[in-house]
Amino acid sequence: MKIHNEEMILDKEVRSVLIKEIEGTENVGRKREAFKRYEILKDRIKKYILANLLEELDPETVQDMQSRIATVNIYKKVVGKKARVYRTTPKREAVENITQEQLDEFIDKLGMNIKMKKANKYLEAMLNTDVFVRPIKEVQELTQNGTAKYSYRVDPMPPHKYDVIQDANDPERAMGYILSPYHEQTAVSDQNPQTREQGGAVSNFRDGDGKSQAIADSPADQDKQYVWWGNKYHFTFNKDGDIITALSPEDGLNPIGVLPFESLAKDRDGEFWAVGGEDLIDGSILINTILSDIYYIAKMHGTGLFYLFGKGVPKSYKVGPNQAITMDVAEGDPTPTIGFANANPQLNEHKNLVEQYLAILLTTNDLEPGSVQGQLSATSSNSGVQEMIMKSEPVGSVEDDQEIFRIAEPRIAKKAARWHNLYLDKGLLIDDLAKIGKIPDGFDYSIKFGAVQQFMSEQEKLTVIEQRLAIGLDSMIDAIMLDNPDLSYAEAEKRLKKMLEAKVKRAKEAMENMIGEDNADNEDESELQPGSSEGTEGAE
Repeated sequence: MKIHNEEMILDKEVRSVLIKEIEGTENVGRKREAFKRYEILKDRIKKYILANLLEELDPETVQDMQSRIATVNIYKKVVGKKARVYRTTPKREAVENITQEQLDEFIDKLGMNIKMKKANKYLEAMLNTDVFVRPIKEVQELTQNGTAKYSYRVDPMPPHKYDVIQDANDPERAMGYILSPYHEQTAVSDQNPQTREQGGAVSNFRDGDGKSQAIADSPADQDKQYVWWGNKYHFTFNKDGDIITALSPEDGLNPIGVLPFESLAKDRDGEFWAVGGEDLIDGSILINTILSDIYYIAKMHGTGLFYLFGKGVPKSYKVGPNQAITMDVAEGDPTPTIGFANANPQLNEHKNLVEQYLAILLTTNDLEPGSVQGQLSATSSNSGVQEMIMKSEPVGSVEDDQEIFRIAEPRIAKKAARWHNLYLDKGLLIDDLAKIGKIPDGFDYSIKFGAVQQFMSEQEKLTVIEQRLAIGLDSMIDAIMLDNPDLSYAEAEKRLKKMLEAKVKRAKEAMENMIGEDNADNEDESELQPGSSEGTEGAE
């Protein structure tokens, strides 16, 4: 169904059709893929490895492997390595209709650096993310007549949490958004595979228990409600398409008059949703599957298999370090054969296969793996896998990613300013934000991103700082910023001032101590000089 204008959303039949499409196979498949990436990014990778193993092995074998399932989150590590736009704090300069002081305070209250780092990670992980600038009703802070005040928040959102109505004239743009619940009911649970085969269920917070509860309820159990946001209209409706008046504005209008979302995407091809990136997800699951195989092989073949051949020997024997074997052997009976059969699994070859595959995976994702040493020693405890990711250097250009955020961030700030001024004018803005004052209309600012720093160990970083100071390439402020990339120039300047004040204080205290010691020595010497009372008395 195509939506040609926003007024169509006011028709209940249209909303009912949209709900069917939201819950339809195509859209559920999109959300399932996005949800999978989100879960693995949040360290829930085990269930996907179990699903992989269950496609190849019987449930009993997978059950035996459960305690040795590898859960090395390579995906999260690589995403963190690639999401490098906000690795250093950008420099923001007021351009129009706003002072630098007000801009800095506004950006600080928004927590823009932290939020944009999160958006950068979501963008790298899922190729799509929308930043929702949402109003927040603060019931703990009231006006004099008892009305709740408001704040606002910048929230990067993973794509499984919302649906988009595409603009009929430009499919890469959104006409409206529907915030919709999603839970993968058919997901492979972290429960016992045998229990799952028998139709059993294990309660898990993320999976929910099918009950809507007041205490920290799982998102999976929340009632299905759909929230429409357009440039003109805003309201909440239920699974039948009926508008829920208690959860919607009285006039059904969007109070700020613009979409409170800013869309970020990589490599769109004439459609709203960018696609790709499955290689990194599938590769991360495959590597953990191989590691799980290695651990299971080590378990199965790490201990020799006891055997006993002979005449009249028992069918089973308990074997252990405190167990002895005695047998009666009659004359003419064959001599029993006792021993342990040992396999020689090629574990090193399997481990090398993992590192080789990871190197190829990194290379094809614009990360160049360095030379690594995967052995444990007194000077290095890093695994080959960890070291390879840590020392991998981005070879792709970061300028394209920086351009996305250079355009998007001021737009996000302007949407936040609309909420700010709306509630400020109504006297409903919380005191902490009201102190900023009214944000001028049409304000703008520029962003300059810092250079991306290569990975260095602490010792390497100190050596570089020392050498740059020695030959005069850097000032002390530059050195502080190199050691602390998140600091702005002003913050680094304040830190240097504190360091110098502390240094002067320590020098002053040391000087006073030295003077005190000299005075004490002089007094001791004067007391021992001839002619002093003590010396005279001693002479007498």
